[in-house]
Amino acid sequence: MRAFLWKGQTEGKGAHKEQEAMWIKWINTYRLKDKSIWDIQLRSVDTWTWTEMLKFREILKPHVKWSVGNGVNVNFLHDNWYCMGVLHEIFRRKEVSLLRIEHEDSLAYALRKFHSPRDKHDTDAMNRCRNDMPILSDRADVVCWNGA
Repeated sequence: MRAFLWKGQTEGKGAHKEQEAMWIKWINTYRLKDKSIWDIQLRSVDTWTWTEMLKFREILKPHVKWSVGNGVNVNFLHDNWYCMGVLHEIFRRKEVSLLRIEHEDSLAYALRKFHSPRDKHDTDAMNRCRNDMPILSDRADVVCWNGA
């Protein structure tokens, strides 16, 4: 049972098919509900285990970086994919508003908006970021551990 919960199901003649483990499906369905682990609010009714996991986010956050592929799973504003850091920490609220990018927008979706023509309200931070945008590919986005 433990192997199934952590690794998923074994299929045919000893070959493993990569599947999402049962507990990961449960976390995604009941805890995250299509949100990022970084955006979940701690609630007073949360279990001790979940509360402790969420407390570690601030310790882990500087070490988690996205290697951008197609940009579908990367949050434009809240995930650490940009060379200068997390964009919502770089941009002021007014800049985010001027970009017309929503907090839940993926990198792939936001890039279509972000590459719109520059206008007179663009700030230096916005122009620097616009010049450093990644070129998306067909490969999946990958979360990486930066031990530094």
